[in-house]
Amino acid sequence: MQLPVLKNITLSVDEPGIYCLLGRNGAGKTTLLKSIAGYQNITSGSIKVGGKAISTFTMDTGVNYIENFARHFNLPVRKLLRIVSEVNPSYDSDFALEMMERFELDGKKKFRHLSLGMKTMVSTIICLASNKEVILLDEPVLGFDAIMRMEFYDMLSESFRKHPFL
Repeated sequence: MQLPVLKNITLSVDEPGIYCLLGRNGAGKTTLLKSIAGYQNITSGSIKVGGKAISTFTMDTGVNYIENFARHFNLPVRKLLRIVSEVNPSYDSDFALEMMERFELDGKKKFRHLSLGMKTMVSTIICLASNKEVILLDEPVLGFDAIMRMEFYDMLSESFRKHPFL
């Protein structure tokens, strides 16, 4: 028997901004984010982003979601960023490369050889540079030390100034 994870949730975000979803472990935060992104279907109710219904059948949801422990092809970081830019015409390559340099990411290093914090940073850069209407980050500072967290918050603010999202 499967127990419902999320029940009776209503959420409306009408203004561009940076929002935080807080809750205990196992409360359903990741399930909610994946559902909003169209990565998993819900059993009842509806999810709309920009007035468009979202499900796993929706091709372009207008949402970019990166979860903790994201796994990317085992490619060098610079090549990974280039491939993302080729499949997403609205991708901000300049921002991604600028952030790669700012965080001293070795563009020649393969993704799997990065530390947890650096893997998280690559995933976050890809997500923020996507220029989607909605950006969802699941545990975006996982593996970051205190200095890297402050840098992340600066990067997030800079990204929002350049491309306000909901």
